[in-house]
Formats: sequence, C-alpha cells, structure tokens
Amino acid sequence: MQVSPTRAIWRAPAGGRSGRRCRGCANCSRALHPFKRGPPETRTSLLSQERRSMKLLPAILSASLVAAPVQAQPADRADLATRTVMDLAKATRAPASAPPALSVIVVRPGAAPAIYVDGVADVRTGARADGDTLFYIASMTKAYVGLMAATLDQRGVFDLDQTMTDVWPGLTIEGRDPSTITFRQLLSHQAAIDNDELTGATAYVREIPAGEYGAFLARSEARDEGFQYDNLGYILYGAALELKTGRHWRTWLDETVIRPMGMDHTASRVSGWPVTAAGHEWIGDGQWQARSVKTDDLMHAAGGLMTSPNDMARWLAANAGRTTLPPTAYAEAQQSLVAAEANQEGIACQGYSLGWRTCLVASETVLLHGGGYTGARSGMAIVPRLGVGVAVLSNSDSMTGYLSGALVKTFLETLIDPTHQPQTPEAFGQAFSEMLTKQMQRRHERLAQARDEATWQGWAWTPDAAALDAYVGRYRSELGDVVVERDGDGLRLQLGQISAQLTPATPDLFGAQSSPIVTPDEARFMRENGRIVSLNWDGDLLPRVD
Repeated sequence: MQVSPTRAIWRAPAGGRSGRRCRGCANCSRALHPFKRGPPETRTSLLSQERRSMKLLPAILSASLVAAPVQAQPADRADLATRTVMDLAKATRAPASAPPALSVIVVRPGAAPAIYVDGVADVRTGARADGDTLFYIASMTKAYVGLMAATLDQRGVFDLDQTMTDVWPGLTIEGRDPSTITFRQLLSHQAAIDNDELTGATAYVREIPAGEYGAFLARSEARDEGFQYDNLGYILYGAALELKTGRHWRTWLDETVIRPMGMDHTASRVSGWPVTAAGHEWIGDGQWQARSVKTDDLMHAAGGLMTSPNDMARWLAANAGRTTLPPTAYAEAQQSLVAAEANQEGIACQGYSLGWRTCLVASETVLLHGGGYTGARSGMAIVPRLGVGVAVLSNSDSMTGYLSGALVKTFLETLIDPTHQPQTPEAFGQAFSEMLTKQMQRRHERLAQARDEATWQGWAWTPDAAALDAYVGRYRSELGDVVVERDGDGLRLQLGQISAQLTPATPDLFGAQSSPIVTPDEARFMRENGRIVSLNWDGDLLPRVD
C-alpha cells in the first residue's frame, strides 16, 4: 500500500496487515497520504486511531458488560444467536456518533433471513436505508472474486495454476521468478512480491488498463515469502482474466456469481443507483464528512462491490449452504491454501483460502472476511457445517470496525459454544457509547498536540489571495498528478479520491488534512528564484508540471 513518492495505500483487515506498508487494501490507514512505507502506527488517521481503541475493548467489557444467564438446546442456538445479535445491534443506535446506517443480516437453515436495517443512507439527503440500499463492502469483494475464480478454473476458462509468465511472457522481477508464481498463490496472498504503484493507483487514483499491467509489474519488488495480505493478487487476477479472455472481470462476475444467485442489488459500479450508502468520515460527536465512497473507475477486483442487505442474505445462504453454484466451486474457493495466523476481533484464524480467512470458534470451522475504506466498514462470516451466515454493514468509520467484529463474534460464539452467555444489550450499548466518547476525546487531544508542534510556528501566517494563487498548479507523482487548487479562502490538494485541505502555517508550509479531526501532514512548497517548482508532501518531492 505505500512508498515514495507514490506507492501504497490502505490497511489489511484487522489481524491481516503486514505492519510494514500499506498494500492497497480497502482497509488501510493511509487515506490521506498514499505514498508512505512504514508501520501504520507511525501515522495518525481515523482508522489507525480506531484500531488502537479496539485494544481497550476487553477492559471496557469486563467492567461494564453483565452476562445474561441463558440456556438453550443445541437446536435452538441459531435462533438464540440471531435474537442476540439483533438486540445488541439495536442497542448501539442511540449515540449521535453511531453509524448513520447499520444493517445486520443472518441466514440459517429452515428460516427466512433475518435482516435488520436502521438509519439513513446519506446524511446530506436524509434518504432512509432499507433492505435494497447498496452498501460498499470493500475487501469482502475478494470472496466473490475468489468464488468466480474457482468457477472459471473448473470450467477451464482460466487455470489458477498457470503462472504470471503464462500471461505476461518475458516478465522479470528482481529477486523473484514470476514463472513460479501461480494465480492460486496470488489469490491467497502468498506471491512474495509487492507493487505499491499498482495497489496505490487502483485503490485511490485511477483504473489501470489491463494492457498496462506488464510495464507496472516489471517494477515490482520481492518481499518475504509466506502469507502477506494485500490487494495485489486480486487486481492482477482481474487484469490477467481480461487479457486471456477479452472480457472484464466485472462481466465474468455478473455471469458466474451475481446473476446465478439472483442478486439484483449487487454491483461493481457506484453510478446508476437511485440510493446508495454514502461514506461518512467521523469528524465530531454526531458530525460527518459525507461523500460517495468510490467512483466507478476505482471499483477493482480486490474491493469493488456494493451490495444490499437483501442480496447479502442471498450471498451468505448460497455460500453457507453451497447452493446455486456447483458444490465443487465452493469447495475449491473455501479450502485453506496457506497458513495465515491472525486474531480477527478475538477469533483465532489459521489460514486463507480464495477470499476467506479460515478460523476456529470452539473447534468449529468458520470462514470470515472484513472490509473497510474511508467512511465504510463491514464484516461477514459463514459456518459451512451448520449452513449459517452473518454479516454487518455500516456506512461510517465511527468505531464500526470494532462494532462489526464484536457483533459477528458474539453471534458465532452464541451459535457454536453452548457455554457462552450473551451480554445484555443495555451493557453492550453503554460500552459502545463510552468507547465513542473516549475515542473522540483522544482524537482531539492528538490533534491539539500535533498542532502545537514547533514545525507549524503557531499557524501565524495569513496569506492573501494573490499569495495563495502562487501555489495553484499540478505536481507530478508516480500515481498521477496532484492538483492544488483554490477552495474558498484557502487551498485544497487532490489526487484521485484523496482530498486534503491545506491550512497555511508559515510561508510555503501548509498543514494537509483529509478531515478536520486528523493530524496534519506537512505540505511544503519549494522555490527556485522565487518561483514555486515542487511540492514536498510529507517527505515526498513532487515536481511542478504546469
């Protein structure tokens, strides 16, 4: 996900990040500055702050959540788990900073899907969310693409055991032999290569035509062998599928998965729908910065789907029950291919398949995956032996990564473990409210500390309009041109989906913020003979090109 001067972006789902760089995943923490290598902990963002706050959960729950002594026979546990998760979800809706919209979906054999939807799809319009509202599901897309890949593999359309050089003949990568890297390995995150330009550009800036991938791949880098979650394998598969068949991955997904499952409110494009759930960045108590989650050209094979609660029920039921498509396709897609130890919100996971983490809850095999992007979080899980599935969809980043994980975990433990005692809705809701309050307090404290740093010299500079106009222009980066333009009485920096307000601090130095609550990055303009010639954006030098 990131490197100099234009490589990288997003965090892997909780427990899946490498801790060394962003990898383009729809869960990364580099929503403002997409070029940076380095541990996510070294940079402040809404998502990284949320992840730190999750560490407080055990203490908060142990202090405030009271177990309700419930006993049930095994045959009743699916119904009990359903009632429990729905009650807990409803108990989180009171705080002003609860996500504008929240949906919980449960499927189990012999019963109609249980679907809870509450709130508004977009705070700017007030449009209500319902069972047909499309939510962006980010990296959960990987499970859909993985099932498509298994289906096409079995049909003989695209062999997952062919190698990168079967698609890109003559490709060489320093330190790695691409003739030994299969697409099955790419889709299970074990290819041992990085390409921050591709993951960065496709996550935030633009769609890369399939025909251009070969040139990008030649600039790939070797990494340590073994599992390492990122977006690269999935976007490479999407490009390779198009090069081999002449058809876009979106077309194949419609044909092999979306239409057969009857999902008429699932789409790989944002445009054309009357109501979709906007992304909501949390900027204060009950305050949001809302915008469309993505544009069509950024909906890629690693994180390019929107779906409705009703369609999510169809997806979960088909995968948990192995219906609609041939059972052999599900078997191939759900088979663990690589060791991938991780703790997913308290659930121990051991491997990764084609788009699913493989985990254990009280010795029961569970498949799960999360998704996240600026202003959106989601999570889902299935229990194939029991034919049961659960998902949580939300349209904000106000502790919703924690919330979706906690709801999924509670459902699974209540379903699978007869000794598990569900928490009371009142205590769960109170704990969530307290976490929101404490987290926003911490963000304000961090912002105040950052603004007090000597670098900014008290933010005393107040340039006039003519002075600001001198900075307006285009600055070249590896991912694309960074545009600096006037925005009211100030300046704004734009690179694809990345947008930042530039606040003047001292002459030629601005603080770049993607939202009012994140700590500022340095945006320092460089001069030669009095003329602005480049932009040093938090350590990356971008030459002026206009």
